[in-house]
Amino acid sequence: MKVREGLTCLTLTDGSQNISEQDNTWCTRNQENVCHLTGVNLQNSSKSPNHMSSSTLYITGDPQPKGEEPTNKKPKSPACLCCNEPHPLYKCNEFKRKSVLERYELAKSFKVCFNCLKQGREVDKCLNKTHCQVTNCKRHHHSLLHYERATPQPPLSQDPQAQPPLFPGNVLTKVATTNSPAANERVVYFKVVPVQIQGENGKAMIETFAFLDHGSSDTLIKKDTADKLNLEGPERLLCLGNVENNGTPQCSKAVNLLVTPTGKQAVNIPVNIHPVWTVPRLNVPPQRLDKENFRRTWKHLEDRDIPTVSSYQIGLLIGVQVTEAIIQHEHRREDASNFRSDLGHYETGLLWKDEKVMLLSNRPLAEKRLTNLERSLDKDSERAKAYYHTVDTYTAKAYARKSSPTEIVAKEPKNTWYLPHHAVTNPNKPEKVRVVFDAAASYKGTSLNDQLVTGPDLLNPLVGVIMRFRLHAVAMIADIEAMFFQVRVIEKDQASLRFLWRGPNRDHTPSVYQMQAMIFGAKLSPTSANYCLKRTAVDNQNTSSEEATSTVLRDFYMYDLLKSLPSEAKTAQLALQLIELLSSDGFRLTSLPQSRLQAFTPPFYNTRVDYFGPWSVKERRSTVKRYGYLFTCLVTRAVHLEIAPSLETDSFIMALRRMMARRGKPRNIYSDNGTNFVGVP
Repeated sequence: MKVREGLTCLTLTDGSQNISEQDNTWCTRNQENVCHLTGVNLQNSSKSPNHMSSSTLYITGDPQPKGEEPTNKKPKSPACLCCNEPHPLYKCNEFKRKSVLERYELAKSFKVCFNCLKQGREVDKCLNKTHCQVTNCKRHHHSLLHYERATPQPPLSQDPQAQPPLFPGNVLTKVATTNSPAANERVVYFKVVPVQIQGENGKAMIETFAFLDHGSSDTLIKKDTADKLNLEGPERLLCLGNVENNGTPQCSKAVNLLVTPTGKQAVNIPVNIHPVWTVPRLNVPPQRLDKENFRRTWKHLEDRDIPTVSSYQIGLLIGVQVTEAIIQHEHRREDASNFRSDLGHYETGLLWKDEKVMLLSNRPLAEKRLTNLERSLDKDSERAKAYYHTVDTYTAKAYARKSSPTEIVAKEPKNTWYLPHHAVTNPNKPEKVRVVFDAAASYKGTSLNDQLVTGPDLLNPLVGVIMRFRLHAVAMIADIEAMFFQVRVIEKDQASLRFLWRGPNRDHTPSVYQMQAMIFGAKLSPTSANYCLKRTAVDNQNTSSEEATSTVLRDFYMYDLLKSLPSEAKTAQLALQLIELLSSDGFRLTSLPQSRLQAFTPPFYNTRVDYFGPWSVKERRSTVKRYGYLFTCLVTRAVHLEIAPSLETDSFIMALRRMMARRGKPRNIYSDNGTNFVGVP
């Protein structure tokens, strides 16, 4: 008696005279499981000897040990070749998670039949007559080893070696995912934007919607959309995977696209995407949007034009490979992080690391720093007078306000923070004092800057700004006056920008003030101010010229403008357009001197001069000081440097003569009121 492939086999050969009494008893009990009997009579086998050359008895189930009754347990499956668990290979979840190519390699290595996935067989000798269960596939292989055969296409390249073979061994595995909420979960709205797409040749153009998918490594386009644009490209087998498995290979084309965002709030800058893979369809969940309920629920988005989009309208899925489209330039939340225009200025919240902000009251630190500041101001009356005037200017221009008695008596908000402040002066302009708030001052291990995030870097690349600045003959340079102060802070976050002040009268306790605008020293101020500047151009692009909008978006480096144009008339016209555009949201360009707008004049015709240094220079065996004079052409921004031994008037006159000998005599020279410059006759 032996076991073979889950069947109990009892074999009688020429040497066997009879079935033993013990085997006969066991077979009688299992008559219902007998599959095939040749030359054996179970009822009379013990009485009548049965001589036969070879007889075999097949019985389903495992043989029962002696002395035990048979049970109905299923036969134990052999260990899986993939995970070593007791189940067939085709039921193995780990095997299913592998790509088709990996499954082929595993089947080859263990010499598994490609048809039944059992070891020790060959597909041409397999007794299993079933075929692949995939629709329209009648090939003799298991469904888990199914792959799409590519349809023959004419070669797109003259070199046949350049075309990769369409076989599972050359499958491109890409990750493309979309998330669909369950029916009992809250509604999730995906990032869908209107775009205009055109092919590489630029002849055909289609307007559709694009789904921005942060979980996709590549960009996909529907095949029917690509056919409308007559897009062509090399064919490959593409495998779209998700978190469960790598999917099934399918034939796809790699095409080139030029995508331009559309819509009222979009900046129309085209993006070139390559490669874009064609797919039969995009499995994007529908966006069921009730506009009235949407605006009523999220009031901070009521000014946004959000279209209702059905799944079939989405013709493009843009993955993370296109960073220009995926990077988020604006983030709106129902709380402090939203941006909106209010009373001619943009208003924004502070960018907190955590949504629930809790700060320790650092008033003792602010009182100590105020005492130190007052001692410093008492030693210099002129400096103190300028400091008092600066604080009064902040309150007069609504950059700051004094807290009301009701706010002082009321319980302080959890995000209350008092900013220490101090004076900063320019040696060349001692009459002007700037108040700087110290957001990095630490109290009990934390500071305001520690609780804030910097935000994305929205600065234009300096190299690009300078290279565009040198393109044309006429240069225009300007900056925005008090740029940070033109961006207001929402009322909820103003408690984090409080400071103590009492002016020259020291007989009373300090009063509580709070800033209503962005401050110098906060780590988020550059990002917020830069965003609001660019937002001004986007929001007003329908009422301003294309040149003015592009200038604000591309030719500002922080608050400095560097722009060049081919003619003086165009420069003056653009200057007026920029002043009007920026003033609509509270930004003011400082006055542009006429000397900066004069075209076709020699270099250094209008010149500005200043000095820098000193440096210690070795001269023989001694060390001496040397200073540098910086001459700057106000039109071309050309620079001329001269070295002088001292800051005396005679030293400057000699440096000026050397400069004029090489560059020509300037008509106008601008400088500060330094004594070495004023003393020049």
